[in-house]
Amino acid sequence: MSSGVPPQNNCIAEFQNLITRKHRYILFGFSADLKWIEVLHIGARHENYNDMITHLNPNDVCYIIYEQEYMKMEGNVLLEKTTIHYICWNPINALPRRKMVLASSARGFSDKLGYTFSKCYQADCLVDLKRIFRDYEEMAPGFEKVSGDNDNL
Repeated sequence: MSSGVPPQNNCIAEFQNLITRKHRYILFGFSADLKWIEVLHIGARHENYNDMITHLNPNDVCYIIYEQEYMKMEGNVLLEKTTIHYICWNPINALPRRKMVLASSARGFSDKLGYTFSKCYQADCLVDLKRIFRDYEEMAPGFEKVSGDNDNL
């Protein structure tokens, strides 16, 4: 059973666009009255981590869904690895009520998106975000970031 705040219908449609590689990332936030999850910003395919962090509000919570791509050559074959990060952006300066709604809605939101994320990461500062992306690089040995992903982590 899902709990928390439900997403607007366009959230699910835009997430499907990310899955089909039309977007690099999406930031989802809450309506002012905390009744809906809504799309805050959509990152185009050419955008990267540095572009994404310029859209994060240091005083408010949101969900970040970011597709990160890696590739490597094995002989004459190009191998590609992709992961989709699900991150709860929960900055220290955010209002306590919004933090609680973010936490209580995270599972239900991912269920509504109809996608099984390997993990729901938590980040309350940019250092945490950098760690999340670096940790993934360590899990993908031999793979290089694809152009468009951040080179300045």
